[in-house]
Amino acid sequence: ELDAIVTAPIHKNNTHSNDFPYTGHTPFLKEKFGAKDVVMILYSHNLRVALATEHIPVAKVAETITKELLLSKLGILRETLIKDFGIDKPKIAVLGLNPHAGDGGQIGNEDM
Repeated sequence: ELDAIVTAPIHKNNTHSNDFPYTGHTPFLKEKFGAKDVVMILYSHNLRVALATEHIPVAKVAETITKELLLSKLGILRETLIKDFGIDKPKIAVLGLNPHAGDGGQIGNEDM
């Protein structure tokens, strides 16, 4: 049984093959443990950052992010902040794709 896994970045050219068809640790571990969903968290002493997407081209980020995806990732993040980091009432900020989250469509509609 594991309590945590710490990984280092891997270069996809060194690992991606027919024997390891994953884009990184996260999708591999998701399949290995049969998880419905997972979230990649980057951690420092006073900041934790969770990614809504991982290992996809920037051009596909906007079309990949959905309400359902965000709710799933936020649920996992909230649970781990409480359970694993001991934060009773976590404060979670969600960043938009555009500055000011598109300002109601004035500078893009990807966040709407």
